[in-house]
Amino acid sequence: MLKNLKRLLRNNEVVIILCIYLLVVFTVIACSCSPVKKVLSTPKLYDQVKRQVILRGECANDTVTKEVIIDNVIYKDTVIKDSFRVLMPAECHLDTIVNNFSIYLENGNLWVQWLGQIPQRTIEKKTTHVIVDKAKEAILIDSCKALERVVYVKENELVRKNKTIFKLYLGLAVIILFMLRKPLLRLAGF
Repeated sequence: MLKNLKRLLRNNEVVIILCIYLLVVFTVIACSCSPVKKVLSTPKLYDQVKRQVILRGECANDTVTKEVIIDNVIYKDTVIKDSFRVLMPAECHLDTIVNNFSIYLENGNLWVQWLGQIPQRTIEKKTTHVIVDKAKEAILIDSCKALERVVYVKENELVRKNKTIFKLYLGLAVIILFMLRKPLLRLAGF
């Protein structure tokens, strides 16, 4: 039998056919165990992979544009000067300065000067572009809601346990009072 196998292997055609057969079998086995194919064909696995890809931020492509308008009013110190026409004699001189406020007469006009503040308004527009991953945001909101539900359930369980413990202590106090009723009544004088 060993002689037949050696003779068979010496024949090149048989070796080539055997190699092709083994290559086809190996390819079929490798393709049937493909993890990518398994993930793409199973919705549960696909959702798990998608969730991990989104949480790693590999798909952040939603851009939110915000336009911010800043409206400022700034007061600047300035000298305000105003005049009034008055009928005065030509040779009258008047010049007075009191607390940054001055009045003087010049060529029949009464001039008034004072330090004041003039409001100056500036409006500035800023446009910002922020990359927001809406899918990741939705996943994080869902996980927060799930955690909120767990906390709510645990709080309710704690409240129920506390009520039960209170009732047990109350029952224990009633039983102790019932057992000690005769000595307590004698002690009270009844």
